[in-house]
Amino acid sequence: MKKIIFSLALSLGLVACDKPTPPQGDQLYPWQIQLDHDGATRVFGIRIGQSTLADAEANLQTPAQLALYESRLGALSLEAYVDKIRRGGLEGRLVFTLRADAGQLQKIRGQAANREAAGENGWKYTPSDSLALHQMVVTSLTYLPVVDLEPAVITGRFGQPTEVIRVSDKEEHYLYPEKGLDIMLHSDSREVMQFVAPSDFKQVTEGLRLLPSAK
Repeated sequence: MKKIIFSLALSLGLVACDKPTPPQGDQLYPWQIQLDHDGATRVFGIRIGQSTLADAEANLQTPAQLALYESRLGALSLEAYVDKIRRGGLEGRLVFTLRADAGQLQKIRGQAANREAAGENGWKYTPSDSLALHQMVVTSLTYLPVVDLEPAVITGRFGQPTEVIRVSDKEEHYLYPEKGLDIMLHSDSREVMQFVAPSDFKQVTEGLRLLPSAK
């Protein structure tokens, strides 16, 4: 049934991009990754490390919701998300990580409208929305498809990964450093695709290797 659903979905399509222009045929799917002349990765039309949140919103024609996360150790991360993005019959969730320095993150935290628990790992703050936050640059994009992808489909569309890191009996990561892409496969959940600039990909692999069970 999973393969039937995915085959049907492939005939329809998906898009998200960073300029207020109609979707282009070469930027409809997550495997249509372009490496620009300056080394920036372009996926769904969004230039990772270059496009602002406002650029992405204009292309999606959908406003993103802002959230500031604080870990139990006090680390802060500013994110924006679109819970449902539907293009050509395919549906998924997009999460953007935004570039902000320590001072900016502390200021956003201090001005946040409210705070709520974020699972067992920390807190989620709702920032006071402002035009300035929407001008922050997208440093990574995470796509969570509704459709579950078989490993054979992933390698068929993205190619063979440069490296595979298994972090548990149920979870492994297909790594494509030249594309700035980490695809997390988990036997109990759907795939997670994280896109970063290729120049930043070393941080992704180093983080995975630090996990106790990584091999």
